[in-house]
Amino acid sequence: MKRREVERHVQEALQALLDDKLSINHAFRYSTDYSDERNCMELELKAIEKDDPERSSPQSIRVLKLVFLHDCNQIQIPNIFMPICMTHERLGKRTIKAIHDAGAKFGYELFVVDMVQSFYERLIVRGAVSMGHDSVQITAVTDLESDVGSRRHKIDDELEGFDMFSLIRGNKS
Repeated sequence: MKRREVERHVQEALQALLDDKLSINHAFRYSTDYSDERNCMELELKAIEKDDPERSSPQSIRVLKLVFLHDCNQIQIPNIFMPICMTHERLGKRTIKAIHDAGAKFGYELFVVDMVQSFYERLIVRGAVSMGHDSVQITAVTDLESDVGSRRHKIDDELEGFDMFSLIRGNKS
């Protein structure tokens, strides 16, 4: 059945991308919930931090929630949050891309919904299509791989230094 196949392919893509990184500091599990009246399935990835002596109790994190709307061939992401230990690795963007690519093979469109304004704006800059003030459609041309808007230095880049005390005195050099 196409519905279960797209769900399985998306989950396999997520597992290939996230499981190794997530298992370093977290216990985690995928859970599914089927709703016949909406003809949809929810896939959720929750993680719990492994024992940390600095915390009194482990922190539970909803890393990802997907909603498959099979009647309209859509996948929606109402929640995506990478744990702090997994930030600055582009895993959020790579996760969105993996979901898009896996779903697109079955003719499914991907939407990120119920976003905060700053995330919405960042996805618009990357070429996502606005679907309202808090939702976007991810397409094949949405740039989820490059560093749009944030320059990262490479080791070979020449960094320009400055004299902080000259700056305080009003000198620009």
